Amino acid sequence: MTFNFLLKLLTFCLFTSLLSCGGGGSDPVVSVDTCTLGTGTNLNVSGTVKFERIALENSGALNFNDITSQPAKAIQVEAVCNSVIAVATTDDNGLYTVAVPSGTQGVFIRAKAQMIKTGAPSWNVEIMDASQTSGLLFALDSSPFDLDGLDVTKNLLAAAGNVGSTYPVGAVRAAAPFAILDTIYKSMQFVLSVEPNAIFPALDVKWSDENEDGSFYSDNQIYILGSIVDTDEFDEHVIAHEWGHYFQDAFSRDNSVGGSHAPGDILDIRVAFSEGFGNAFSAMVMNDSIYRDSQGTTSGFSIDVEVNVCTNEGWYSECSVQSVLYDFYDTSNDDIFSLGFDEIHDVMTSNMPTSSSLTSLFSFINSFKNLTSIVSADVDSLLVEQSIDSISDDYATGVSDGLYIMGTTDVLPIYDIRPFPLTNVCSTGDNISAVEVYGLGASRFIRFTAPSSGNFRFTSTWSSGLSASDPDMYLYRNGDLVGSGETTINKSETFITSLVAGSEYVLEVLEYTYVHLDIPYNPSASGAINKTCFTVSRTPI
Repeated sequence: MTFNFLLKLLTFCLFTSLLSCGGGGSDPVVSVDTCTLGTGTNLNVSGTVKFERIALENSGALNFNDITSQPAKAIQVEAVCNSVIAVATTDDNGLYTVAVPSGTQGVFIRAKAQMIKTGAPSWNVEIMDASQTSGLLFALDSSPFDLDGLDVTKNLLAAAGNVGSTYPVGAVRAAAPFAILDTIYKSMQFVLSVEPNAIFPALDVKWSDENEDGSFYSDNQIYILGSIVDTDEFDEHVIAHEWGHYFQDAFSRDNSVGGSHAPGDILDIRVAFSEGFGNAFSAMVMNDSIYRDSQGTTSGFSIDVEVNVCTNEGWYSECSVQSVLYDFYDTSNDDIFSLGFDEIHDVMTSNMPTSSSLTSLFSFINSFKNLTSIVSADVDSLLVEQSIDSISDDYATGVSDGLYIMGTTDVLPIYDIRPFPLTNVCSTGDNISAVEVYGLGASRFIRFTAPSSGNFRFTSTWSSGLSASDPDMYLYRNGDLVGSGETTINKSETFITSLVAGSEYVLEVLEYTYVHLDIPYNPSASGAINKTCFTVSRTPI
């Protein structure tokens, strides 16, 4: 049995003078034109495709003493005789059947790391080799065999590749792509439980045993860690979390700017909601509130999204967001709600995409409280447990900072509604703990209604703070980016865009230096400046 990768747009492995198209293994390999297609009556070639899954301990570490063989569900299986001669899809038990003419000599079975379904529901998910640039798809091949008058059983098993409690150098970890697909299949089935005819946009997943660049989602692609330093292929909560970002992008809206984050961070409202949703969603999919993430082969960490004790709790905390959302969902009797996913799904797919605000806990809760099945006071009682005021609109009107003491940092109101020009629009580095962390207050939001249709110039001019200031601006309409200024001109930024009369807009003003450079605000650093302020204007042209 061999573990290969395929050119994405081909239906069979491209062989030239090579014996195989990558991978490894000790079984015989197949070169081009070595199979002879028979002319007899079709026979059934059937069997199961399975993969090994390494379980995680409660600590999050890989448990090499708990390895099970599990069915590879809904994947593509092909019979290959120089080219593809039959195609099947495995069922929920990993079973497949293909018809091959009797007399065929040298055919083999290929299990592709791909799930395809047309109609409604539909999907197309592929696991690609992240170490390649040419779109290579992983596949598992059987050894070649002959058909002479009898049906044949061919079972395939994708092995985890471990020896004892580690992966030896050069180990072929064939189970990884199929384990990732399995978690994505569970995620899709979870959504289908409330939206049976869902159309899932095509999704490419990038994994390799060399990938050290992190697990993340971007533009219909999910990247999954595979390096032995930190393997994520068996971390189902991690994979479901990233697929949750795909769900937000495909079926809802996600204005998160991404970046690094941790449960105790005081985050930008968009990041806090997106990451909190991802954690809660993964717990829902797995029906397990314990989020586990392995770290290398010997350690890991875990968090319980149902335990509502958060450091720096509030609307800026991914921990608080995940706790609130999971409490709405869960079926245990430890709180007021036991709703399942229906109401959460309704708000995510129907209400949040149409809001003129940016995505946050505020835009979710406001719509959630307006559902006919929801008692607003019950929601408020759950929010107060996370030191969050009653939420009455998408714009956080009237909310306080909860238990977090802001000090001199002015992050409220979240949406500034003063008329243009606005003075003292201040971006702060107070809540930025590392590079690429969007802490609360790094971005400031200005909400306005366009006074007329036409072109307008937006300008942000330095008034105090960092001497080497680099302001950036982004303009959103219903969450869509419609204008931006990202030059590196010192202490000033400007851009021109057209507005539609009567439409609601949100203008984001950001000090680039705080978030993207390796000099976030540090009170102990010499010359540290905790905020940089601007005057922001809007003029018709």
